This record gives sequence, structure tokens and C-alpha cells, in this order.
Amino acid sequence: MLTRVRTNYAGLPREVFVLTAVAFCVAVGFGMFMPVLTLFAKQFGVSDFAASLIVSLFAAARLVSTGTSAWMTNRFGEAKVLAAGLAIVAVTSIMVGFAHSYPEFLIWRTAGGLGSAMFTVSALALLLRVTPAPMRGRASGLYQGGFVLGNITGPGIGALFAYSLRMPFFVNAAMVTAATAVTLVMLLHARFASDETAVVVDAEDNPIENLRGFSGLAHGMRMPVYRAVVLAALVQGFVLYGMRNAVVPLFAVHEVGGSSRLASLAFGLGSAANAMFLYSAGRTSDLRGRKPAFLLGAGGLLFGVTLLASPPHVSSFLFSAVLFGVGGAFLGASMPAMLGDVTRGARGGVLIAVYQAASDLGTILGPFIGGAILEQTGSYSLTFGFGAVLVGFVVLIGLRTPESRPTHRSASSSLATPPPAD
Repeated sequence: MLTRVRTNYAGLPREVFVLTAVAFCVAVGFGMFMPVLTLFAKQFGVSDFAASLIVSLFAAARLVSTGTSAWMTNRFGEAKVLAAGLAIVAVTSIMVGFAHSYPEFLIWRTAGGLGSAMFTVSALALLLRVTPAPMRGRASGLYQGGFVLGNITGPGIGALFAYSLRMPFFVNAAMVTAATAVTLVMLLHARFASDETAVVVDAEDNPIENLRGFSGLAHGMRMPVYRAVVLAALVQGFVLYGMRNAVVPLFAVHEVGGSSRLASLAFGLGSAANAMFLYSAGRTSDLRGRKPAFLLGAGGLLFGVTLLASPPHVSSFLFSAVLFGVGGAFLGASMPAMLGDVTRGARGGVLIAVYQAASDLGTILGPFIGGAILEQTGSYSLTFGFGAVLVGFVVLIGLRTPESRPTHRSASSSLATPPPAD
């Protein structure tokens, strides 16, 4: 089994593995300090609302910085913006660790959102530009795997530094600094994929020089594949990263009859399932098509949230967590690959930025709208049912979306026999 995995990843460019390692470092740091973030804020004597506000402000800073990050990526290049974004994250993490008042903490943590947006947009843009079309699914799956593994590992490493609420921020800064150094050494002279799919054309088959600015966004929005990806990113952020994270812990305690441990077990199962299926999801996207992988992901997500809207039971609750993980894996491998099929190796920072902004917006709105529905109705079934309706709409759009995977002869040969690693 291990030999098969190595064989199917062997043809990926070196830069994909470097980006995966960078993603792992960033996710480990994030996983280390997230459990202590609100506790750190509470030591300044603020309310629970003020302590939790930092999570929303960071996400909002990412959202409003996305457009700037796209402009910088197009202007200065992916690797430079990636390194600069990581450096900002490292510096702001150090300053948070040294903060001696709530306003200092708030300012520096929010400022880190700019660096996070720069990293997210430029890293995905670079991943899509260096990866040949026939391997985008596997590259996306591997890259997402770096985040998943880091998120799983981070809390365990953070527990080693639990004696201090400030220490995780400094350790995070050290890891992100190492990632910055790796980026400067190994990614500044990245080799972009070069094949016939790298030319973007409009509806009349006229070549388009780039996908920058509003003209590039308008071009993308005319393409059903791009519209489907943006919608799916918005709904995935809303249901999977927003509403689920906010409502599921309450559901586990008050409806399923468990405790916070049951909620932690569910999230752990989801992460494990996500990690286990990322390889299969990437392979499906490359060999069977983006559309089947996309529909498997959206279908898994729909089945999972529908189970939560059904009468509560421990077994269905835990199974829904597994379905969330599997659905997230197939969406995580197929959506970036579809995005890459739209940009076709061109510098399409604005399209990537809007895609990322849609996910961030969904993540911000999910807890607010989901919490509002729960508060007004008192019904978890209606809350999760609303999420099921949104995901169901994504499934319907996916069924109507054309396949985007290139089917030319060179793609077929590359899929059949991946080139050897450098």
C-alpha cells in the first residue's frame, strides 16, 4: 500500500511537497495556540464576549485582506508574497506573546489576519501554477493533508507547553519562521508547469493574457465550473467550518446526552477520516474526474448534516462526523483542482482570492446564522436542516456543472504513467 502511494505521488513537482511541509508548520502552530487563545485573553480581565471576539476579528481581517493579497500575488509573485505573509504571521505571533493588555493582544492578533490571507492566497496560487493539470487532484489532496496532519498534531505539541499561556505563541513563531526560511530557499525559483493547458481562452477560443483584476473575475464568473467552486466554498465554510464547529458541541451535550468528550471524539473521528481519504480523493479527481469527486464530497457532507437533523443517537452522531471528514476530503481535493482547471496555469490571483474569501465568509456567517436559528427556534433539527438545504443546493449545482478535467492525450498519458521524481 505504501509503495502504491509513493508511486502515485512520485510525479508531483518538488514544490508541492515543500508547500505541504509549509502548510504543516502553519497548521501545527495554529493547533498549538487555539486551545489557549480565549484563555489568554481572559487573563486581561475581559468578558467572555470580548475573549471570543478575537476569533471573529481574525477571520474578518483575513476576509478584508484577501483582495490586497491577490493584488500583491499578481504584482510581486507567489513565492515572495508567501514568504512575506509567513513573516507577518511570525512577527505578530511574537507580539501577541509579549502583549500586556487586551488592546495590544487584539491589535496584533487581528494584524496576523493579513499575513494569514497573504499565505493562503499565494500558496494555493503557487500550488496550482507548479502542478500539471493531470495531477492537480493529488497535489491538492497532499497539500490539504499537510493542514489536516498539522491540526491533529498541534494540540498534542501545545500540551507540552501548557505550563505557560504565552509559550505556544513563541513556539508558533519559531515554526512559522522556519517555514519562511524554507520558502525563501526552495520556492523563490519555482518551476511552473508548462503544457498546452496553460493558455486560458474565452468563450470564443481567444487567448487571455492573464486573469487579473475585475476583467479576470468577470471571465471566471461566466464559467459554470468557477461559479460552482465559489458556491461550494461558501457553503462548505458555512456548514463544515462555521455552523458545525459552533453548534455540534452544544448538540452533543444537550441532545445526544453526551459530554464535551463526545464532541471531541466526533471532531477527532472527522479529522482522522479526512486524513485517510485525502489520497483517494485526489486520485479520484485525477483519474475519474473532478465532477465525481466533487459530488462525492458534497454528497458526504449532505448525508452527514442530514443525520444531525435526524433524531439524535450516539451512533448516528459519530457516523455523521466520519461523513463530514470524508466529504471534506473529496471537496478539498476536487475544488482546488477545478480552480486550477479554470486558471490553467495563468496568474489568476483574483479568482483564487474570491474563492478563499467565499470560504472565509461562510466560516464567519455559519456560527452567527446557525446560532440565531437555534436561539429563535430551540430546534437543532431545524438548524442542521437549514445547513442540509444549502448543501443540497450545492449538489444540484454540481450535477449541472460540466467536467473540467483536461482529457487531451498528454493528460491521459501522464495519468497512466506519472513521470519519475526529480
